[in-house]
Amino acid sequence: MTAAADLGAELDDRARDYQATLAEHEKARDALHAAALAAWRAGWRPATISERTGLTASYLRKLARDAGLPAAPTGRRTRAERGR
Repeated sequence: MTAAADLGAELDDRARDYQATLAEHEKARDALHAAALAAWRAGWRPATISERTGLTASYLRKLARDAGLPAAPTGRRTRAERGR
């Protein structure tokens, strides 16, 4: 095999690997979004959800808006947010 053919085979293998894991990634992302929205519904602040998930507070607000949820609560953290 030539170097070009080896490189082509490598590209094909990596593309196949990527496609195989893409569905699992999307499933994990959807589960994370659902958990974040559940925390939002429970009254957690976007900053706290963001700290725990790595999602930005502004992205969380967008998810909540898209899900038809009310604006985020304000004020002090709840006991659940503090991990007690």
